[in-house]
Amino acid sequence: MNAASAIPFALEATALRLVGGLRLSVYHDITNLEGAWRQLQDRGIASAYQTFDWCHVWLRTVGTPRGIEPCVVVGETVFGDVRFILPLQLRRKFGCSIIEMLTAPQGAYAFGVFNRSFLAESAKDWFSQHMPDIVAALPSHDVLRLADAPAEICGFANPLLACGSFLAANQSHIMELQPDFQTLLEKKRTSETRRSLRKRDNKLEAAGQLEFGLPQSMSDATNVLTTMFADQEQRLAESGVHNLFSEQERQFVCNLADVTTPEGPLLRPYALRIQGEVQAVLLGAYYGNTYWALISSLADTNYRKLSPGDYALRAMFKSLCEDGTGKIDFAAGDSAYKLHWSDKMVPLHFVVRASSLQGLLPALLMMICEKCKRVVKQTPMLRQAAFAVRKLFAGKKPTA
Repeated sequence: MNAASAIPFALEATALRLVGGLRLSVYHDITNLEGAWRQLQDRGIASAYQTFDWCHVWLRTVGTPRGIEPCVVVGETVFGDVRFILPLQLRRKFGCSIIEMLTAPQGAYAFGVFNRSFLAESAKDWFSQHMPDIVAALPSHDVLRLADAPAEICGFANPLLACGSFLAANQSHIMELQPDFQTLLEKKRTSETRRSLRKRDNKLEAAGQLEFGLPQSMSDATNVLTTMFADQEQRLAESGVHNLFSEQERQFVCNLADVTTPEGPLLRPYALRIQGEVQAVLLGAYYGNTYWALISSLADTNYRKLSPGDYALRAMFKSLCEDGTGKIDFAAGDSAYKLHWSDKMVPLHFVVRASSLQGLLPALLMMICEKCKRVVKQTPMLRQAAFAVRKLFAGKKPTA
Protein backbone atom coordinates (compact mmCIF):
# COMPACT_ATOMS: atom_id res chain seq x y z
CA MET A 1 0.00 0.00 0.00
CA ASN A 2 1.42 3.39 -1.00
CA ALA A 3 0.81 6.84 0.40
CA ALA A 4 -1.57 7.98 -2.33
CA SER A 5 -3.95 5.05 -1.87
CA ALA A 6 -3.92 5.38 1.92
CA ILE A 7 -5.26 8.94 2.22
CA PRO A 8 -7.21 9.13 5.52
CA PHE A 9 -10.59 9.71 3.89
CA ALA A 10 -12.45 9.50 7.20
CA LEU A 11 -10.89 12.77 8.33
CA GLU A 12 -12.41 14.71 5.43
CA ALA A 13 -15.60 12.84 4.50
CA THR A 14 -19.10 14.04 5.37
CA ALA A 15 -20.46 10.49 5.54
CA LEU A 16 -18.76 7.31 6.62
CA ARG A 17 -19.99 3.76 7.02
CA LEU A 18 -18.65 0.23 6.67
CA VAL A 19 -20.65 -1.75 4.10
CA GLY A 20 -19.88 -5.15 2.61
CA GLY A 21 -16.26 -4.96 3.67
CA LEU A 22 -15.75 -1.49 2.21
CA ARG A 23 -15.71 1.87 3.92
CA LEU A 24 -17.97 4.39 2.15
CA SER A 25 -17.17 8.09 2.22
CA VAL A 26 -18.86 11.02 0.49
CA TYR A 27 -16.84 14.08 -0.55
CA HIS A 28 -18.06 17.55 -1.47
CA ASP A 29 -14.63 18.98 -2.31
CA ILE A 30 -12.97 16.87 -4.97
CA THR A 31 -9.57 18.53 -4.50
CA ASN A 32 -9.23 16.42 -1.34
CA LEU A 33 -9.37 13.35 -3.58
CA GLU A 34 -7.05 14.40 -6.38
CA GLY A 35 -4.10 12.14 -5.54
CA ALA A 36 -6.14 8.98 -4.97
CA TRP A 37 -8.42 9.76 -7.93
CA ARG A 38 -5.55 10.17 -10.38
CA GLN A 39 -3.86 7.04 -9.10
CA LEU A 40 -7.00 4.97 -9.45
CA GLN A 41 -7.79 6.21 -12.98
CA ASP A 42 -4.20 5.62 -14.11
CA ARG A 43 -4.20 2.02 -12.93
CA GLY A 44 -7.88 1.16 -13.13
CA ILE A 45 -10.85 1.47 -15.48
CA ALA A 46 -12.84 4.61 -16.28
CA SER A 47 -14.19 6.59 -19.20
CA ALA A 48 -12.82 10.02 -20.08
CA TYR A 49 -15.88 11.58 -18.42
CA GLN A 50 -14.96 10.29 -14.96
CA THR A 51 -11.34 11.44 -15.01
CA PHE A 52 -10.30 13.99 -12.41
CA ASP A 53 -9.41 16.66 -14.97
CA TRP A 54 -12.76 16.41 -16.75
CA CYS A 55 -14.69 16.70 -13.48
CA HIS A 56 -12.48 19.39 -11.95
CA VAL A 57 -12.59 21.69 -14.98
CA TRP A 58 -16.34 21.21 -15.34
CA LEU A 59 -17.00 22.06 -11.70
CA ARG A 60 -14.85 25.17 -11.89
CA THR A 61 -16.44 26.38 -15.12
CA VAL A 62 -20.04 25.14 -15.04
CA GLY A 63 -21.02 23.29 -11.87
CA THR A 64 -20.05 25.70 -9.10
CA PRO A 65 -21.51 28.82 -10.84
CA ARG A 66 -24.81 26.91 -11.19
CA GLY A 67 -24.90 25.88 -7.54
CA ILE A 68 -24.35 22.18 -8.26
CA GLU A 69 -22.94 20.23 -5.33
CA PRO A 70 -20.45 17.41 -5.96
CA CYS A 71 -21.15 14.23 -3.98
CA VAL A 72 -18.29 11.88 -4.78
CA VAL A 73 -18.63 8.43 -3.24
CA VAL A 74 -15.43 6.56 -2.42
CA GLY A 75 -15.29 2.87 -1.54
CA GLU A 76 -12.08 1.69 0.12
CA THR A 77 -10.92 -1.22 2.20
CA VAL A 78 -10.17 -0.76 5.88
CA PHE A 79 -6.50 -0.65 4.83
CA GLY A 80 -7.11 2.41 2.64
CA ASP A 81 -7.02 0.70 -0.77
CA VAL A 82 -9.51 2.45 -3.04
CA ARG A 83 -11.86 0.12 -4.89
CA PHE A 84 -14.06 2.68 -6.62
CA ILE A 85 -14.89 6.35 -6.97
CA LEU A 86 -18.37 7.38 -8.11
CA PRO A 87 -18.38 11.04 -9.21
CA LEU A 88 -21.95 12.17 -8.48
CA GLN A 89 -23.61 15.55 -8.09
CA LEU A 90 -26.70 17.03 -6.45
CA ARG A 91 -28.72 19.30 -8.72
CA ARG A 92 -31.95 21.10 -7.92
CA LYS A 93 -34.54 21.73 -10.60
CA PHE A 94 -38.20 22.76 -10.34
CA GLY A 95 -38.18 22.16 -6.60
CA CYS A 96 -36.80 18.63 -7.02
CA SER A 97 -33.32 17.53 -5.89
CA ILE A 98 -31.64 15.05 -8.23
CA ILE A 99 -28.55 12.88 -7.77
CA GLU A 100 -26.84 12.22 -11.11
CA MET A 101 -23.38 11.74 -12.58
CA LEU A 102 -20.99 14.60 -11.98
CA THR A 103 -20.67 16.84 -15.08
CA ALA A 104 -24.05 15.73 -16.48
CA PRO A 105 -25.04 16.36 -19.20
CA GLN A 106 -21.48 17.04 -20.48
CA GLY A 107 -20.43 13.71 -18.96
CA ALA A 108 -21.69 11.37 -21.66
CA TYR A 109 -21.75 8.12 -19.66
CA ALA A 110 -22.89 6.95 -16.23
CA PHE A 111 -19.91 5.01 -14.96
CA GLY A 112 -17.23 5.39 -12.29
CA VAL A 113 -13.52 4.91 -11.66
CA PHE A 114 -12.80 1.34 -10.60
CA ASN A 115 -9.97 -0.80 -9.38
CA ARG A 116 -9.38 -3.27 -12.20
CA SER A 117 -9.49 -6.49 -10.15
CA PHE A 118 -12.50 -5.32 -8.10
CA LEU A 119 -14.38 -4.52 -11.31
CA ALA A 120 -13.56 -7.88 -12.86
CA GLU A 121 -14.17 -10.07 -9.81
CA SER A 122 -16.72 -8.68 -7.38
CA ALA A 123 -18.06 -5.22 -8.31
CA LYS A 124 -21.30 -6.49 -9.88
CA ASP A 125 -22.25 -8.56 -6.82
CA TRP A 126 -21.17 -5.82 -4.41
CA PHE A 127 -23.25 -3.13 -6.12
CA SER A 128 -26.29 -5.40 -6.51
CA GLN A 129 -26.30 -5.83 -2.73
CA HIS A 130 -25.15 -2.41 -1.55
CA MET A 131 -26.35 0.24 -4.00
CA PRO A 132 -29.09 1.15 -1.45
CA ASP A 133 -26.34 1.80 1.09
CA ILE A 134 -24.62 4.19 -1.32
CA VAL A 135 -27.89 6.04 -1.89
CA ALA A 136 -28.47 6.23 1.86
CA ALA A 137 -25.01 7.76 2.39
CA LEU A 138 -25.72 10.57 -0.09
CA PRO A 139 -27.24 13.92 0.88
CA SER A 140 -31.03 14.02 1.09
CA HIS A 141 -32.51 13.99 -2.42
CA ASP A 142 -35.72 13.16 -4.27
CA VAL A 143 -34.54 11.27 -7.35
CA LEU A 144 -31.55 9.13 -8.36
CA ARG A 145 -31.07 9.52 -12.11
CA LEU A 146 -28.19 7.87 -13.98
CA ALA A 147 -28.55 8.51 -17.72
CA ASP A 148 -26.75 6.68 -20.53
CA ALA A 149 -25.08 4.02 -18.42
CA PRO A 150 -23.14 1.79 -20.85
CA ALA A 151 -23.55 -1.95 -20.54
CA GLU A 152 -19.75 -2.12 -20.50
CA ILE A 153 -16.62 0.01 -20.60
CA CYS A 154 -13.33 -1.39 -21.90
CA GLY A 155 -14.81 -4.87 -21.91
CA PHE A 156 -15.89 -4.72 -18.25
CA ALA A 157 -19.58 -4.90 -17.26
CA ASN A 158 -20.96 -1.74 -15.66
CA PRO A 159 -21.72 -2.61 -12.01
CA LEU A 160 -24.10 0.36 -11.66
CA LEU A 161 -26.64 -1.61 -13.69
CA ALA A 162 -26.80 -4.33 -11.05
CA CYS A 163 -29.33 -2.25 -9.11
CA GLY A 164 -31.86 -2.42 -11.96
CA SER A 165 -32.28 -0.37 -15.13
CA PHE A 166 -34.03 -0.22 -18.50
CA LEU A 167 -32.70 0.41 -21.99
CA ALA A 168 -32.13 4.09 -22.78
CA ALA A 169 -33.12 5.85 -25.98
CA ASN A 170 -29.61 5.72 -27.41
CA GLN A 171 -26.76 3.28 -27.83
CA SER A 172 -23.06 3.87 -28.31
CA HIS A 173 -20.66 2.51 -30.91
CA ILE A 174 -17.04 1.37 -30.71
CA MET A 175 -14.49 0.98 -33.51
CA GLU A 176 -11.30 -1.01 -33.03
CA LEU A 177 -8.32 0.59 -34.76
CA GLN A 178 -5.22 -1.06 -36.21
CA PRO A 179 -1.75 0.23 -37.10
CA ASP A 180 -2.37 0.35 -40.85
CA PHE A 181 -5.27 2.58 -41.89
CA GLN A 182 -5.39 1.21 -45.43
CA THR A 183 -6.10 -2.25 -44.05
CA LEU A 184 -8.87 -0.77 -41.91
CA LEU A 185 -10.32 1.10 -44.87
CA GLU A 186 -10.36 -2.04 -47.01
CA LYS A 187 -12.13 -3.88 -44.22
CA LYS A 188 -14.83 -1.22 -43.87
CA ARG A 189 -15.34 -0.10 -47.48
CA THR A 190 -15.79 -2.02 -50.73
CA SER A 191 -13.39 -1.48 -53.62
CA GLU A 192 -16.11 0.39 -55.51
CA THR A 193 -16.73 2.70 -52.58
CA ARG A 194 -13.00 3.32 -52.17
CA ARG A 195 -12.73 4.34 -55.84
CA SER A 196 -15.63 6.74 -55.38
CA LEU A 197 -13.96 8.21 -52.29
CA ARG A 198 -10.69 8.74 -54.14
CA LYS A 199 -12.45 10.63 -56.94
CA ARG A 200 -14.25 12.87 -54.47
CA ASP A 201 -11.09 13.40 -52.41
CA ASN A 202 -9.19 14.43 -55.54
CA LYS A 203 -11.80 17.09 -56.27
CA LEU A 204 -11.59 18.39 -52.71
CA GLU A 205 -7.79 18.50 -52.76
CA ALA A 206 -7.87 20.33 -56.08
CA ALA A 207 -10.24 22.98 -54.69
CA GLY A 208 -7.48 24.67 -52.70
CA GLN A 209 -4.60 24.19 -50.28
CA LEU A 210 -5.78 21.50 -47.89
CA GLU A 211 -4.44 21.01 -44.36
CA PHE A 212 -5.50 18.55 -41.68
CA GLY A 213 -4.33 18.04 -38.11
CA LEU A 214 -4.35 19.24 -34.53
CA PRO A 215 -3.85 22.90 -33.55
CA GLN A 216 -0.23 23.92 -33.16
CA SER A 217 -0.77 26.51 -30.42
CA MET A 218 -3.29 27.47 -27.74
CA SER A 219 -4.46 30.46 -29.77
CA ASP A 220 -5.00 28.18 -32.76
CA ALA A 221 -6.93 25.72 -30.58
CA THR A 222 -9.15 28.54 -29.30
CA ASN A 223 -9.84 29.66 -32.88
CA VAL A 224 -10.68 26.11 -33.98
CA LEU A 225 -13.06 25.57 -31.05
CA THR A 226 -14.75 28.95 -31.55
CA THR A 227 -15.28 28.15 -35.22
CA MET A 228 -16.53 24.68 -34.34
CA PHE A 229 -19.23 26.00 -32.02
CA ALA A 230 -20.37 28.63 -34.51
CA ASP A 231 -20.57 26.13 -37.38
CA GLN A 232 -22.30 23.52 -35.26
CA GLU A 233 -24.87 26.03 -34.03
CA GLN A 234 -25.70 27.02 -37.59
CA ARG A 235 -25.89 23.40 -38.76
CA LEU A 236 -28.16 22.34 -35.89
CA ALA A 237 -30.41 25.33 -36.49
CA GLU A 238 -31.18 23.81 -39.89
CA SER A 239 -32.77 20.92 -37.98
CA GLY A 240 -34.61 23.15 -35.54
CA VAL A 241 -32.15 22.73 -32.66
CA HIS A 242 -31.03 25.91 -30.92
CA ASN A 243 -28.87 26.87 -27.92
CA LEU A 244 -27.44 23.39 -27.40
CA PHE A 245 -24.42 24.75 -25.50
CA SER A 246 -24.48 27.65 -23.07
CA GLU A 247 -21.57 30.09 -22.82
CA GLN A 248 -20.42 28.32 -19.65
CA GLU A 249 -20.44 24.96 -21.38
CA ARG A 250 -18.49 26.33 -24.33
CA GLN A 251 -15.97 27.78 -21.92
CA PHE A 252 -15.70 24.38 -20.24
CA VAL A 253 -14.64 22.82 -23.54
CA CYS A 254 -12.15 25.63 -24.18
CA ASN A 255 -10.69 25.23 -20.68
CA LEU A 256 -10.20 21.50 -21.28
CA ALA A 257 -7.88 22.45 -24.14
CA ASP A 258 -5.39 23.63 -21.48
CA VAL A 259 -5.21 20.19 -19.85
CA THR A 260 -2.28 17.88 -20.55
CA THR A 261 -2.14 14.31 -19.26
CA PRO A 262 0.61 11.66 -19.37
CA GLU A 263 -0.90 10.64 -22.74
CA GLY A 264 -0.68 14.19 -24.10
CA PRO A 265 -3.43 16.80 -24.59
CA LEU A 266 -6.72 15.65 -23.11
CA LEU A 267 -8.75 17.49 -25.75
CA ARG A 268 -7.94 16.85 -29.41
CA PRO A 269 -9.75 18.99 -32.01
CA TYR A 270 -8.81 17.72 -35.46
CA ALA A 271 -9.44 20.41 -38.06
CA LEU A 272 -9.64 20.33 -41.86
CA ARG A 273 -8.69 23.63 -43.48
CA ILE A 274 -8.95 24.73 -47.11
CA GLN A 275 -7.09 27.90 -48.02
CA GLY A 276 -6.50 28.42 -44.31
CA GLU A 277 -10.23 28.42 -43.42
CA VAL A 278 -11.64 25.75 -41.10
CA GLN A 279 -14.14 23.56 -42.97
CA ALA A 280 -14.67 20.68 -40.54
CA VAL A 281 -13.77 19.93 -36.92
CA LEU A 282 -13.80 16.59 -35.11
CA LEU A 283 -13.40 17.04 -31.37
CA GLY A 284 -12.68 14.27 -28.90
CA ALA A 285 -11.00 13.55 -25.58
CA TYR A 286 -8.03 11.19 -25.37
CA TYR A 287 -7.82 8.87 -22.38
CA GLY A 288 -6.86 5.24 -21.87
CA ASN A 289 -5.52 4.85 -25.43
CA THR A 290 -9.05 5.64 -26.62
CA TYR A 291 -10.43 8.58 -28.57
CA TRP A 292 -13.77 9.58 -27.00
CA ALA A 293 -15.69 11.45 -29.70
CA LEU A 294 -17.47 14.58 -28.49
CA ILE A 295 -18.50 17.18 -31.08
CA SER A 296 -18.24 17.56 -34.84
CA SER A 297 -18.94 20.56 -37.05
CA LEU A 298 -19.12 21.42 -40.74
CA ALA A 299 -18.81 24.90 -42.22
CA ASP A 300 -21.59 26.22 -44.45
CA THR A 301 -19.49 26.84 -47.58
CA ASN A 302 -19.44 25.73 -51.21
CA TYR A 303 -16.97 23.00 -50.23
CA ARG A 304 -19.74 21.12 -48.39
CA LYS A 305 -20.85 19.44 -51.64
CA LEU A 306 -17.41 17.73 -51.75
CA SER A 307 -18.00 16.10 -48.33
CA PRO A 308 -15.17 17.67 -46.29
CA GLY A 309 -16.66 16.11 -43.16
CA ASP A 310 -16.20 12.59 -44.47
CA TYR A 311 -12.69 13.45 -45.67
CA ALA A 312 -11.82 14.79 -42.21
CA LEU A 313 -13.27 11.70 -40.52
CA ARG A 314 -11.09 9.34 -42.54
CA ALA A 315 -8.06 11.60 -42.07
CA MET A 316 -8.62 11.46 -38.31
CA PHE A 317 -8.89 7.67 -38.39
CA LYS A 318 -5.60 7.54 -40.28
CA SER A 319 -3.88 9.85 -37.79
CA LEU A 320 -5.14 7.83 -34.81
CA CYS A 321 -4.01 4.57 -36.42
CA GLU A 322 -0.53 6.01 -36.93
CA ASP A 323 -0.46 7.22 -33.31
CA GLY A 324 -1.16 3.71 -32.05
CA THR A 325 -4.60 4.55 -30.62
CA GLY A 326 -6.50 1.38 -29.74
CA LYS A 327 -10.10 2.36 -30.40
CA ILE A 328 -12.66 5.10 -30.89
CA ASP A 329 -15.75 5.48 -28.73
CA PHE A 330 -18.30 7.29 -30.91
CA ALA A 331 -20.57 8.06 -27.90
CA ALA A 332 -24.36 7.89 -27.92
CA GLY A 333 -26.38 8.10 -31.10
CA ASP A 334 -27.03 6.19 -34.32
CA SER A 335 -25.64 8.49 -36.99
CA ALA A 336 -25.02 6.77 -40.31
CA TYR A 337 -21.24 7.12 -40.15
CA LYS A 338 -21.16 5.36 -36.77
CA LEU A 339 -23.09 2.42 -38.16
CA HIS A 340 -20.72 2.24 -41.15
CA TRP A 341 -17.48 2.31 -39.18
CA SER A 342 -18.12 0.77 -35.77
CA ASP A 343 -17.33 -2.81 -34.84
CA LYS A 344 -19.54 -3.07 -31.78
CA MET A 345 -22.72 -1.55 -30.46
CA VAL A 346 -22.92 -1.01 -26.70
CA PRO A 347 -26.41 -0.74 -25.19
CA LEU A 348 -26.98 2.25 -22.94
CA HIS A 349 -29.21 1.99 -19.89
CA PHE A 350 -31.20 4.39 -17.75
CA VAL A 351 -31.42 4.16 -13.96
CA VAL A 352 -34.06 6.21 -12.19
CA ARG A 353 -35.33 5.79 -8.64
CA ALA A 354 -37.51 7.93 -6.37
CA SER A 355 -35.81 8.49 -3.02
CA SER A 356 -38.68 10.41 -1.43
CA LEU A 357 -42.44 10.84 -1.80
CA GLN A 358 -41.77 14.16 -3.52
CA GLY A 359 -39.61 12.34 -6.06
CA LEU A 360 -42.24 9.78 -7.12
CA LEU A 361 -43.87 11.91 -9.82
CA PRO A 362 -40.60 13.38 -11.24
CA ALA A 363 -39.05 9.88 -11.37
CA LEU A 364 -42.13 8.51 -13.15
CA LEU A 365 -42.07 11.37 -15.68
CA MET A 366 -38.35 10.84 -16.33
CA MET A 367 -38.96 7.15 -16.93
CA ILE A 368 -41.89 7.77 -19.28
CA CYS A 369 -39.93 10.43 -21.19
CA GLU A 370 -36.93 8.14 -21.75
CA LYS A 371 -39.10 5.20 -22.80
CA CYS A 372 -41.01 7.40 -25.26
CA LYS A 373 -37.74 8.72 -26.70
CA ARG A 374 -36.58 5.16 -27.23
CA VAL A 375 -39.80 4.19 -29.05
CA VAL A 376 -39.59 7.29 -31.27
CA LYS A 377 -35.93 6.77 -32.16
CA GLN A 378 -36.45 3.11 -33.01
CA THR A 379 -39.53 3.72 -35.16
CA PRO A 380 -38.57 5.40 -38.48
CA MET A 381 -42.05 6.85 -39.09
CA LEU A 382 -42.28 8.35 -35.60
CA ARG A 383 -38.71 9.60 -35.81
CA GLN A 384 -39.42 11.45 -39.07
CA ALA A 385 -42.61 12.90 -37.62
CA ALA A 386 -40.80 14.11 -34.50
CA PHE A 387 -38.10 15.69 -36.66
CA ALA A 388 -40.73 17.48 -38.76
CA VAL A 389 -42.56 18.76 -35.67
CA ARG A 390 -39.31 20.02 -34.16
CA LYS A 391 -38.48 21.97 -37.30
CA LEU A 392 -42.02 23.32 -37.49
CA PHE A 393 -41.96 24.65 -33.93
CA ALA A 394 -38.51 26.10 -34.60
CA GLY A 395 -40.06 28.24 -37.32
CA LYS A 396 -38.77 26.19 -40.25
CA LYS A 397 -40.74 24.21 -42.80
CA PRO A 398 -39.86 20.52 -42.79
CA THR A 399 -38.30 19.26 -45.98
CA ALA A 400 -39.58 16.24 -47.83
